[in-house]
Amino acid sequence: MHPDDDAPTASTQAGNGREPQRIRRWQVLSISVIGAVAVITFILSLLIADAAGALRTIAYVAAGICAVIGVSFALTGSRR
Repeated sequence: MHPDDDAPTASTQAGNGREPQRIRRWQVLSISVIGAVAVITFILSLLIADAAGALRTIAYVAAGICAVIGVSFALTGSRR
């Protein structure tokens, strides 16, 4: 058995190049949408006195989800 037998070939590397880009695209899209929800609900919680507690809770949860997605950027890595 030769050490290069398990090395990836050009055909297997070509398919793997698109997957990290697709994951990165979903990460950016999701952090943008959820971040917007967090900002809007927090601002609304400041403006609307009756629903301040519920809206602020939604804002905090959305901000926490954004933090988790932000950590996932470090886990998926980048080759740039």
